[in-house]
Amino acid sequence: MDDEELNRLFGMDPDDGAGDGEGEDKGETEPSESYDDLIAGLIEQPYEAPDEEDEEDGDVIEESEYEEFNEPSEEDGEEPVEDEEPEPQRAVRHRIERPSLPKIDKGPDDFPLTPKRMLIAAAVLVFVTSVVLIATLDAFRIKAFEIEGNYVLSDSDIIEMSGLKYNSHLFFANYTSAAKTLMASSPYVRGCHVSFSIPSTVKIKLDERAKIAYVKTPDGFAALDDQGIVVELVSGRSGSDVTPMISGLDIKRATLGDRIVMGNEADYQRALIVLGSLLAADTNNPQGSYRIFENTREVRVLPSGYIFLTIQLPNTHMLQVKLDSLEKISTQTAWLLYVIDSDVFDLNFPSGALDMTGEEYIYRQFNYKDNSQEGQDTAEGA
Repeated sequence: MDDEELNRLFGMDPDDGAGDGEGEDKGETEPSESYDDLIAGLIEQPYEAPDEEDEEDGDVIEESEYEEFNEPSEEDGEEPVEDEEPEPQRAVRHRIERPSLPKIDKGPDDFPLTPKRMLIAAAVLVFVTSVVLIATLDAFRIKAFEIEGNYVLSDSDIIEMSGLKYNSHLFFANYTSAAKTLMASSPYVRGCHVSFSIPSTVKIKLDERAKIAYVKTPDGFAALDDQGIVVELVSGRSGSDVTPMISGLDIKRATLGDRIVMGNEADYQRALIVLGSLLAADTNNPQGSYRIFENTREVRVLPSGYIFLTIQLPNTHMLQVKLDSLEKISTQTAWLLYVIDSDVFDLNFPSGALDMTGEEYIYRQFNYKDNSQEGQDTAEGA
């Protein structure tokens, strides 16, 4: 940059510095400001565009000249700075914040509702509802008893011995204990099953021992079943009130609920066979009006082997029957029932004895006096 350009840049008149040379030589006049001060002032002051009038006068620096002036020289060792493109302005979005609701402190969701847990919850609800209904409805309370198989014991006795109470809950009753209590309470109960049914019913099914006969004991009489179990002990009665009676046995001990102890067990078994045949005859004659087993008063077993039956006839007279063998006992008892039920022994027929030991059955009247026949009548077997 030459002096002319500098003078033009700083607005200096070239004639001011030129003279006759007198100023330089004499040192009379010096510039009021040095070049360094001028440059510092230009740097501090902002650049103002020249007015149009100044442009006309030719005092305005052209753009090309200004760029050339500002362009760093190679001597300074600086690389030219490229003009940076202005960054595009970004659209500013104003965010409107909504007023926040008061925060509710909730615990962690430790029990999420999965389908499996929902199913479990429904099952628990159904279970609780069922328990409430079962505990409150009358259908689950004991209101009635159904008893089967009892012939000797009454319904009221069985209910009392069982220990079960009316209005007790069906599900809380101990039916096994009730069955054991019944079996221990009465020797007539051989077996027992207790259960319940809805609504409100308890079912008791008994296996009851059947009283077959009585035997004479030192203290009275003992009732026995078909196995010789003592189901009842009787005292203060006469022999006519306890039927049928088995006589001729050597009784050693009779304990309630236990098997009787006797000296001649075989004779007792023979007496049971006779009684069993009498009962079978009644069973095979359902249309008959007479029951020979119920009207048998005594079965006497003798050491000789003979067996005597004492039977009450429809006319209230007594008939004593003599037997010696058990081979034909079923046929003989069936024939005897047929004869009695057919009114062969009518109302005028006296008490007597019927001998059925031979081929011909012989009847003898008690206290009958006849010198020719000695009170002997014959009844031939059918």
